[in-house]
Amino acid sequence: MLPPPPDPLWSSPASTPSDPTIEPPPPPVGPAGSGRRWPRTMGMVGFTLIFTVLVLAAVATQISVPWVAIEPGSASPAEDRVSVTGAPTFAPDGDILFLTVRVNRLSLLELLTKSRDTAIDLVSERDYFGTSTPQQSRQQSKDLMVRAKSNAELVALSALGYQAFVNSGVRIESIEGGSAADGSLEQLEVITSVDGTATNTPQELITNLAGRAVGVSVTISVQRADESEKHDVTVTLGARPDGKTGGFLGITTSQRVSEAKNLPVMIDIDSGNVGGNSAGLAFTLAIIDELTDGSLTGNNRVAVTGSIELDGSVGEVGGISQKVVAARRAGAKYFLVPRSLEAEAKKNPGELIIIPISNLKEALDALASIGGNANSLALTLPAAKK
Repeated sequence: MLPPPPDPLWSSPASTPSDPTIEPPPPPVGPAGSGRRWPRTMGMVGFTLIFTVLVLAAVATQISVPWVAIEPGSASPAEDRVSVTGAPTFAPDGDILFLTVRVNRLSLLELLTKSRDTAIDLVSERDYFGTSTPQQSRQQSKDLMVRAKSNAELVALSALGYQAFVNSGVRIESIEGGSAADGSLEQLEVITSVDGTATNTPQELITNLAGRAVGVSVTISVQRADESEKHDVTVTLGARPDGKTGGFLGITTSQRVSEAKNLPVMIDIDSGNVGGNSAGLAFTLAIIDELTDGSLTGNNRVAVTGSIELDGSVGEVGGISQKVVAARRAGAKYFLVPRSLEAEAKKNPGELIIIPISNLKEALDALASIGGNANSLALTLPAAKK
């Protein structure tokens, strides 16, 4: 009796792939009734999910939300931004870094992704811009930089012994809502005359308005902070909120100064597209460093932030947390910050050494304490208020 034929699904070793009795193993079977279509169906589902996610992400990038992100920006040597003519200059040893932050309006996708980054602060547009439009905010930021550079040049040159500046007008710091000035004058404009009489100081403004009654109109000459435009404004004086007699303009002011004519030294600071006044102290120190021999920083890489006023005092600035991150990323060893921001700067400094200062003298003393030569420069420093 002959042996039975081999199982058609399992050939004998002698069989070859061309043997008609050899069949491939059965395909995988999915859910009941699906047969061969299961892998194809799952592939379509996966493709659809990926496509949907991509479409939603693309849509999310186009949807604006009323939030801004305050992010760490750059840290670059301030000395590289300073150009001096008319006096010998000296290459710096070490770096004085001026820091920036980036402020970006957000899409929905950016809001979702940036909310996880602890180095970024998310702020509503209403809180960040206040009553100003983004365009007005940018212009104010540019005006503040103009002021910061001017102050830095004048304070540095004065410290080096030059008769650097003269009083040249009354800067408008704020305007009281509903007052005579509201809607007629603008913040940071500079008053240069009242009814044709030169007005170069806040005291002269008070004198020139004294004795004017409520309802009297005065012609005020004003100029933009960047000196790009000068025009006259007619303002009708209102009543004083304290009930006293006399007309009321409704502004707070500060002194504007300009460079004295015929200074032998000319300084140009290239701030690029950076706005605000937080680089004022850094630029002041950079000018002093460039115009004096030796190392102001003790060959250290020092980050610096803070505005500079004409009396040498250092003012508060924004974005200190982001600037700490920028300083760390740039490899700074020390960070000079306004004293009022010391606690915030010390929240996450890593190996960065935070040094609080209140004025130019304290900043120079701090640099001397880390090996700088400030104590040997015989600088003429204002008696700044702490």
